[in-house]
Amino acid sequence: MWTAERIAEALCVWASETGAPPMSYEWCPGSARGIGLIGPATTKFEVERERWPGNTTVYRVFPSWAAALEAAGLPYSRSPPVRGTVAERVEQAREMAARGLIAREIGDHLGVSVRTAEAYLCASECEGCGAPVVGGGGRCRRCAAKAANPRNWTEQDLLAAARVWRLETGRYPTGRDWLPTNLKWAAEAPRWPTNGAVQITMGGFQELRLALDQTPYNAPWDRETAIAAINAFVEANGRVPKKAEWESGAGDRYPSSATLQRLFGGVSAALRAAGHEPAGDRRIWGRERIIEAIRTFEAKHGRPPKFTEWVAASPENPSVGTVVKRFGNFPQAIATARSEAGPSPDQCNDA
Repeated sequence: MWTAERIAEALCVWASETGAPPMSYEWCPGSARGIGLIGPATTKFEVERERWPGNTTVYRVFPSWAAALEAAGLPYSRSPPVRGTVAERVEQAREMAARGLIAREIGDHLGVSVRTAEAYLCASECEGCGAPVVGGGGRCRRCAAKAANPRNWTEQDLLAAARVWRLETGRYPTGRDWLPTNLKWAAEAPRWPTNGAVQITMGGFQELRLALDQTPYNAPWDRETAIAAINAFVEANGRVPKKAEWESGAGDRYPSSATLQRLFGGVSAALRAAGHEPAGDRRIWGRERIIEAIRTFEAKHGRPPKFTEWVAASPENPSVGTVVKRFGNFPQAIATARSEAGPSPDQCNDA
């Protein structure tokens, strides 16, 4: 029977064998193959079926995939990253619902929240172009922007405005810059085009950036490129970055904090994955200190710790995620602590 503890242990074992926590769809390969998330080749899950709980078993025991990974002390990364147009995601959501998948399963497959998955299923048609309208209203974003912005900004007008913006601010504009919430934009309106004008004329800020210098604004960040960006910052500045510094360079030189949350579970987790400790964090759990914590726990309780007891780090113990990172899996850390020579902490005190 798959209990919460057995499922959490299976998640840790999968992570130690593959190098990363399982995606929700990897433990539901039949449905994933039906909507094109995986290819026709037989998966690890299918070959070793009896070793792993199914996707639906996890959802029966835990309220979400993120909750299951949290119980195992593993970082949560939505699976897969959001991709495709809104219309394509709405169509995929409806196809999965027709197969019997519920909203939280659909959200994990598409890389969106449960609320967004529900919004996809309830999408209406735009009265202007027929495209899906997610979240209510009679028009899609493109048609709504067109109705609200009568001025006809040409592509050349937009490119010229973007170049001037870069001269004055040091970078090209983002979608958030050309909105009334941006102080510079609001103070100088109508000098600058609106976000909607870019959407109407060029299709979006990605297309604007490509037209300017053939460099995509939002690079497709993955764990490897994010770690490389972190190391590049540390090498250039002699310290780890602050969260605000990620936001100032987001999408260009550095991934945003939201991207780090998706890939690693947070900025601190990303820094540790790159081999650095977050600024001000003195709790560095190296190999020897983890072994000492395990032996101290066993001396006090007469047994080694369970991984469910170390889900979160404390001054007395590391988190399960840190233990798995250092030793490969939790049982290996226990075995190593028991096999290495040396008196236990209580024996040292007795002496």
